Amino acid sequence: MAPRDHLIRAIWREPGIRFMAAFATQSAREARDSHGCAPTSAALLAQGLTAGALLASALGKERGRVNLQIACDGPAAGLFVDAGTDGSMRGYVKNPSVYFASGAGEPLRPERALGRSGYVSVLRDFGGGEIYRGMVELTACELAADLDHYFAASEQTDTAVALTTLSDPDEPLGMVGGVLLQRLPNGNAQALERAREALRAGALDRALSAERSVSAITAALGIADAELDLLADYPLSLRCNCTRDRALLAVMTMGVAEIQSLEQERGEAELICHFCGRAYRVGREELHELIQAAEA
Repeated sequence: MAPRDHLIRAIWREPGIRFMAAFATQSAREARDSHGCAPTSAALLAQGLTAGALLASALGKERGRVNLQIACDGPAAGLFVDAGTDGSMRGYVKNPSVYFASGAGEPLRPERALGRSGYVSVLRDFGGGEIYRGMVELTACELAADLDHYFAASEQTDTAVALTTLSDPDEPLGMVGGVLLQRLPNGNAQALERAREALRAGALDRALSAERSVSAITAALGIADAELDLLADYPLSLRCNCTRDRALLAVMTMGVAEIQSLEQERGEAELICHFCGRAYRVGREELHELIQAAEA
């Protein structure tokens, strides 16, 4: 059974490294089912949700959000994830129908859906109007490696990221997890590099295949439990903040002429949330009220 979706944030004391580990299996399955994703698109979305949760946790704020966006020339066409420090996540793949078959027992390869070029963009909202955006070109066309590149190039922070989706016999998203390690200002660069090499060599996959726990991850990275100072352990969940009022506001932004056209030609408008698939129907009477409000 997959562990509950949660994220642990801690300090690896002696080398001075921030440690974050996220488990997002249930949320990834819910997102896949909501969007009707084929296995490769589902794996890419699963890794994106996990990455978003890790990036949000790295904000170090009680209230903050991260938008993670990938644009690419591969069949996935792009990815968008929104995650908060409250453990909420939501996201979508532009093309949910990508599927590259894998052999029995082999992990899905979501990076094949990204193609050969594109960019990764991260918007960090610390709250109170404090917003920063960074963007770098895709170099590895593999989400974890390109986030390493993003942190080095855009934030000048020594960081190691690993993301995985492990399959079970009857479930392509058998296990979804990720790790983010970040060196503190006086942290040990060599210790982080050793951990990065272990992650690149498959330490995360091996750990979660064996035990599916944070202890298994830390053991694979050579971290004793006593060396970690736990800062937070909070649940992760798939949550969308779309509402009918926001749908009406979206219609308002279309302009009077477009709303009038909808009223006359169709008699209604229907808006579908990209993140959760929820549909909002705006009838003729409401369209007329919106026109009057816009002209007032």
